[in-house]
Amino acid sequence: MMSPSLDSWSSAGKYGAAIILSQILLFPTLTAAHAPLTNKLERLDARISKSPADSALWIERARVYSDQGEFARARSDLDRADSLEHSTQSAFTRAVMLYRSGDLEKSLVELNRVLATNSFPMAALEYRARIHRDLGNSDAAILDFEALIAEQPNATPGYYLAVAKLKALDERRLEEALALLDLGIDQLGLIPQLQTYAVGLELRLGRTAAAIERQGSLRHILQESPDWKVEIG
Repeated sequence: MMSPSLDSWSSAGKYGAAIILSQILLFPTLTAAHAPLTNKLERLDARISKSPADSALWIERARVYSDQGEFARARSDLDRADSLEHSTQSAFTRAVMLYRSGDLEKSLVELNRVLATNSFPMAALEYRARIHRDLGNSDAAILDFEALIAEQPNATPGYYLAVAKLKALDERRLEEALALLDLGIDQLGLIPQLQTYAVGLELRLGRTAAAIERQGSLRHILQESPDWKVEIG
């Protein structure tokens, strides 16, 4: 990002000048935020120059490139890492890069490869669950999310909500979805997102009284916000 030139002040006018001033004030912040990644890349460049046969260094730099959205460079580093040694970490890093770049099918292939090994990061299962969900493979997504819940029942309400939403796509599975939300609430406490979705399921099942009771349980958590008052009304 280029810092705005001082010559532009004269023709900017009052409002244009305000915009330019905001850009000047913002510019150091953006530069400072970018600096840590730049420094990390410089350190990795130096380490790779000293140890070009260390595949872990190529994978680490590929992760940084992937985080920055520089997918071509990330892919090049992963190819180099694979030429030295095929590893689960390389395959997982490639899967994440492909997911971020929008190539879900290829990412799924890599994740299946990773998950077929004896040791894999749990994040690989989460990425595969997301991809199955995004591709419309609801049953496969449910299986993966449920495996995450079984492995980490106290991890995040997002897993419970994801499965409930997938099951709720089928009217015949609304009770299952509701039971899973209640399991999440038992494990994690009264999470508003879980209970609010459960309220909607109760209404879909025609159980207005149960929906009102669930909504009422959120009174103190939501502190009678306008949204809560609209819902309870």
